[in-house]
Amino acid sequence: MFAVCLVAALCLSVVDGDTLDVDGERVRLWGVDASERGEAGYLEATKALRELVAGGVICVGRHRDRTARRRLVARCFGLDGRDVAVPLVTAGHVVDVRRYSDGWYAPLEPR
Repeated sequence: MFAVCLVAALCLSVVDGDTLDVDGERVRLWGVDASERGEAGYLEATKALRELVAGGVICVGRHRDRTARRRLVARCFGLDGRDVAVPLVTAGHVVDVRRYSDGWYAPLEPR
């Protein structure tokens, strides 16, 4: 048994292309990685994530799944139930990180 953390909010802020602040919790999208500040694609990825979560977001993760910076690692869904990482991957804004996702998003990456 493990503790599940469910974070939902209509008001949130986007930190970058793979990180959100949701209801006081910093959340890192599970299984993907975006460009960092100053790298090519950073602004586009950040803008795309901001647009995807504009209506609100529901993030589901486990309390024990945190990054070295203490961010909660979670799968996040728009209020329509769609995984927000999917359009980010298909547009090439983020890449699948196999060591964490076991290749979950890899088939969606542009070729």
